[in-house]
Amino acid sequence: VVCTRYVSSRTDEAASLFFSSGTSWREQKKATAPQHTSHHRNHNINNDNDSKHDYRGDKGDYQMERRDKGADIVLVASEPLTFERDNWVTVPTNSTLTIHKQTVMIHPILDDFYNPSPSYLRSS
Repeated sequence: VVCTRYVSSRTDEAASLFFSSGTSWREQKKATAPQHTSHHRNHNINNDNDSKHDYRGDKGDYQMERRDKGADIVLVASEPLTFERDNWVTVPTNSTLTIHKQTVMIHPILDDFYNPSPSYLRSS
């Protein structure tokens, strides 16, 4: 698999690209808050009228698990798919992302818009 994050400009930032890798991509298990059980049955902690308020998030909250240093799964997305930002690596502007046998490599695109300085800032 080859992905690119590219813009034909020396000053503009390309559209974002991220990847995450790990051993499994699983739905998060969410704890349910205890139900309010006082004699005021029609009021819970948040004072709304539903006595069985569920504090869990929506279904579909996933996380990348890493059980070892290997990568059984590599996900590539335009934006991080989870709130665990430390699980996502930003692909630099004007770079290619190559995935071969679950090994991820990032290489710069060496053309007229290439800047070798890692501290070079582009406008977004």
